Amino acid sequence: MGAPKSSSYFEGSSLDGGSITLTNQRNAGVCTYTTGDNVCADVTSVQSKSNDVVGETVCMSGWATGYKCGTLRDRDVTVNASGVHLYHQRQWSDKVNFGDSGAPMFNGGLAKGVMSSMDVNTQIGYYSHIGYLASYFSGFSVATTSNCC
Repeated sequence: MGAPKSSSYFEGSSLDGGSITLTNQRNAGVCTYTTGDNVCADVTSVQSKSNDVVGETVCMSGWATGYKCGTLRDRDVTVNASGVHLYHQRQWSDKVNFGDSGAPMFNGGLAKGVMSSMDVNTQIGYYSHIGYLASYFSGFSVATTSNCC
């Protein structure tokens, strides 16, 4: 699909993410697959950093865990991810597994973020808000559609 372009995983960052240069756009999609049955949802909008509310529904479609929904527990957590401090992470209410990093976080068609890390004792997940992706990577945008599925 593409080659690595840049990464933001470093001490003091507000984002654990990366970007790629697409070499074959026909393999790039704007759909978030949400169930093991390949039922998908259109990505129709992107949440602003200031618009998330503790208690709101947040869903994930992870490689290891699959599709599940929980709630936003905290909007501003500092996480120690393997010795690297990541700031302004969102705490999710549900457990994740190794292999879920990079999973999309969403609610219906609203893109919310990218799964970043977990507390190894509780397996509670933390994600980087999608607004930090837009702030960090120049030229970043989320493709939206209303006719994916």
